[in-house]
Amino acid sequence: LMAGQRIDLTLSLPTRGLSRLVQVERHYPGGLHNDLYSLALLLYCGELVESLTAEGQVIPRLFRLFALLLEHAVEYPLNRSVRCFFEMNLLNILGYCPELPSHHHETLGRCLNTSRFDAIPFNDSQYHTARILLDQSLTEVIPYPLRSKIFLETL
Repeated sequence: LMAGQRIDLTLSLPTRGLSRLVQVERHYPGGLHNDLYSLALLLYCGELVESLTAEGQVIPRLFRLFALLLEHAVEYPLNRSVRCFFEMNLLNILGYCPELPSHHHETLGRCLNTSRFDAIPFNDSQYHTARILLDQSLTEVIPYPLRSKIFLETL
């Protein structure tokens, strides 16, 4: 976020995980698209970054990726293709990029060759197979369930 920009979220955290966003205060010029899926995806991506990096660790490419996600969220609602794009690039930046079978190069492989979140659309079949590969790769490096992911997948 640039100077003066921030997002304050108030969450409801019952004993069985994240259930809902209670309040969102936007302090971002132009505003973020505030549909629930977009906000839940932003939360999830933030929790991924937090879970995979040490406090104070400086990874410019990673934080540029997250800044690009926030900039994209200002202009457009986020969707499942954005989620795959972010996860694939996050894994790549941190050195956990999965080996891609040849049928994944059309979609997931192309995510590594662009900086535009909306450049790689995923149809239902591509999304389903990408989810299997990305979930497996993320589970290898984060062995515990992320609350924000559980919430995101209920939407």
